[in-house]
Amino acid sequence: MTLSITHIALHVEDLDTCIDFYQGFCELEVVHRRDSAAWLTSEALKNKFVIVLVKGGKRGKQKFKKDFSHIGIAVDSLEELLKKVKEGKKLGCYAFGPFEEDYPTGHIAGFLDPNGNLVELSYGQPIGL
Repeated sequence: MTLSITHIALHVEDLDTCIDFYQGFCELEVVHRRDSAAWLTSEALKNKFVIVLVKGGKRGKQKFKKDFSHIGIAVDSLEELLKKVKEGKKLGCYAFGPFEEDYPTGHIAGFLDPNGNLVELSYGQPIGL
């Protein structure tokens, strides 16, 4: 049997606000939409992997010391990561970083989506770009 990871689904309290975050800040695009859910991906991952946002969740606050659950998204340069840190601070979604970790982590920075889910942007990981 061959397995393929196709999606991750997150219940969110405000679907439209979360869509705006993933489209705007994370630069993903909506590839399918229903009243109750949206499927988002990048051009490189079309037909391979999507993030599904499902209406009906509750806003949470992630506790980084005990819970480092996150969505990891690679950017194409360290300069792009630094640009996103500045943008995240301006938008109020900045959580941490940037800093460099040992292999295979590379340079990372964290941001919170409108529902409180952590999104890690990274540069230099051997997976992704």
